Amino acid sequence: PSPSITVRKQWYQRRVRVNTLLIHLNGEYNQNLTRHCLHQLHESQGKPIWFKINISESNAWQSWNTFYSLFPTGQDKLAVVLELSPCLPSLRELDRWLGDVVLALSIDTTLFVPNKEDFPVLRREYQTFIKRAFRHKVQVLVTGSDCHGKGMDAYQKYLYHLYQNKGKSSEYETFSQGYEELLQIPLQPLKDNLENSTYEIFEKDPIKYRQYEEAVYRALIDRNAPLPGEPTPIQVIMVVGAGRGPLIRASLNASKRSNIPIKVYAVEKNECAVLTLRNLLKDPYFSEVTIVDSDMRSWTPPEKADILVSELLGSFSDNELSP
Repeated sequence: PSPSITVRKQWYQRRVRVNTLLIHLNGEYNQNLTRHCLHQLHESQGKPIWFKINISESNAWQSWNTFYSLFPTGQDKLAVVLELSPCLPSLRELDRWLGDVVLALSIDTTLFVPNKEDFPVLRREYQTFIKRAFRHKVQVLVTGSDCHGKGMDAYQKYLYHLYQNKGKSSEYETFSQGYEELLQIPLQPLKDNLENSTYEIFEKDPIKYRQYEEAVYRALIDRNAPLPGEPTPIQVIMVVGAGRGPLIRASLNASKRSNIPIKVYAVEKNECAVLTLRNLLKDPYFSEVTIVDSDMRSWTPPEKADILVSELLGSFSDNELSP
C-alpha cells in the first residue's frame, strides 16, 4: 500500500480503537512502510500489526524476511496472514512458512471444490497443509462469498472437520511446544551443577540422542579393522559430561547394533547426576561402564580413548538447552 493509505489506516485504527491492523505486503522494498509501522507501534502502545502475504508471489518468504529484519524493535507484535493461492509452493517453502510467525491462513471460497454431494471441500494438498498449520495453532480465515450454494456455514463446518482430524503432533513438535520464538537464559554447565528438571528437558529431545547413537555406530564401524585371525578389538569410549546417562545408553546401543565390544568411561562432576549414573550400574546392560566422579578438566584417564563423546556446548554464542 502507498504511505498515505497506510497512514489513514493507522489513524482509523486509533480512532475506532481497533485492536489489530491488517496490511497487504507487496514487494521487497518497504522502508517507508517500516517507518510508518514503527511509528504505529509506538503510538498504539504495541498493538499488533498483521501483514497479508500471497503465498504464490515470487520470493514471498524472502521478501517478508527482508521486511521483518528492518524492524529494530517490536518484532514480537508482527505476524503474517498467509493468503493461499490456486497453486501451492514446494513443501520446503511451506515448511519455511510454518517455522515463521504465521498467525493465520486466508482461504478464498473459490479454492474450494464440490464433493459428490456438492458440499465445498479442499484438494488433498491443501488439506495436508492446513492440518499441519492447525497443529502449529494457526487460525484460518475464509474470504469471499458462497460459491457452492450451501451457505457460509458449510465452509466453517468443513474446516472444523479438518481441525478435528489434524492428527497428532510429531515428536519434535511436541517437544518444542512452548519454546518457539523464545530466548532462553544460557546455562553455565561448567560453573553450575544442572538441576534434574534441566536434564529431563535434555532427555526428552526426540532426535538428538538417536543421532548420537548413529554417530557412535558409524565411528565404531569405521574403526573396527581387526587383523586377520585376531578378535575384534575393544573400543574405549569416554563420555565426558555424562549427565544422567543418555549418551552412555546411546553408545551401548551403538555397540549392540554393530556387534563391536566397547568399554565406557562416564565422566561427570555433578554429584546428583553421579548418583543416577551409579544406579544405572545395577542393570547388567551397563556392566561395561565405569563411572568417574570428577571434573573432566582435572581427570587423568588410565588409558587413551578411541572415541570421545560429549554434548557440552558451553555458553558462548550457544545454549546447552537448545543446541
